[in-house]
Amino acid sequence: MPGKILVVDDNETNCQAMVRLLRHGGHVASAVQSGQAALDWLEQQVPDLIILDEMMPGMTGMAVLRTIRTDTRLSSIPVVMFSALSDTKFQKYAIEEGANDYWVKGLFDYRQLGARVAQYLPS
Repeated sequence: MPGKILVVDDNETNCQAMVRLLRHGGHVASAVQSGQAALDWLEQQVPDLIILDEMMPGMTGMAVLRTIRTDTRLSSIPVVMFSALSDTKFQKYAIEEGANDYWVKGLFDYRQLGARVAQYLPS
């Protein structure tokens, strides 16, 4: 089922590619390029899923995740960390802090994006 998805990544090319793929899959996808922009966007809208980069200047993805998890309006939204950071200890930490999943950019198979996203969307 199509969902409303927010992509947060400081790399514009990554944002454009992910949004294009998600829209091709029938989703309503938006992208912002900073943690603060994500929080500003979330003040106005509530998505079904957030795909969140970790390594961004200013506010990191973990800081955004913590803010989301403490906001009662947003706390139940699935958040998937999507980062080039492949350290398994950090991945475990992100899950412990409230991420629903952790996808490593260099290892991610974009052909599986539809199925991977679908597991977090309302049916």
